[in-house]
Amino acid sequence: FSLLVLEEVIEKVVNKRIQNKCKITGLWLIYDGRHWALDVIGGYLYGLVFLFMLIMGYEFVKSIITAKHLR
Repeated sequence: FSLLVLEEVIEKVVNKRIQNKCKITGLWLIYDGRHWALDVIGGYLYGLVFLFMLIMGYEFVKSIITAKHLR
């Protein structure tokens, strides 16, 4: 394996573990009785909205930088 391939494999494994932890944590909190289902759903929706805003902001800044380099 080259270093780049190893880096990509590690990134995929870490990303998958983070995604699984995010999915399981909300369900565990409901099962454990610490939160209501609507609390967890609201948290997921809030996180999705925040993630969407971050992605849109990133794309906006990237388009500005690209436009400046094309001039």
